[in-house]
Amino acid sequence: MGYWSGQQLEDMARGWSSTFNTTVCGAHIGEEAVKAMVVAEAHETGCSYCTAVSGEPIAVPLDRVIEHLADSIRAEYTDAGELPVDEGEVLFETPLWTGDVLLEEGFAADDEVLNDILATMVNLVWCRRDWPLLPAHRRMELGWDNFGPPGICVDHFC
Repeated sequence: MGYWSGQQLEDMARGWSSTFNTTVCGAHIGEEAVKAMVVAEAHETGCSYCTAVSGEPIAVPLDRVIEHLADSIRAEYTDAGELPVDEGEVLFETPLWTGDVLLEEGFAADDEVLNDILATMVNLVWCRRDWPLLPAHRRMELGWDNFGPPGICVDHFC
């Protein structure tokens, strides 16, 4: 197997391909937790997006941000192939493409950075790992709706 074939298999397995020497500083990341990670792990003195150069570390390789995002997605989402299907229609959950997952989770970055991230991530279809469970707010609502003296029907749950 050639180098590029092996690299392509490795990229598919981890869910993203390298941006090689691209770096990014926190100024281009809008999501606070990812921005904090960039600031905390900064070891590069230049940013590829704003051409900022400093004597102090201000940026990380974009690959590090992508790796962090891919790990975060895998922690909360899984392959949508696990969803039940009836006559070709997915039941209970709306599958999301990788870019939609990032947006759903509130990730924000400058357009150029976001485009580079999406261009390198393998565009898979995801669903929440806990799809069989009702969302937390609905579980609590239903729990409270059923709480009360016997014989009293609240809503349509008796």
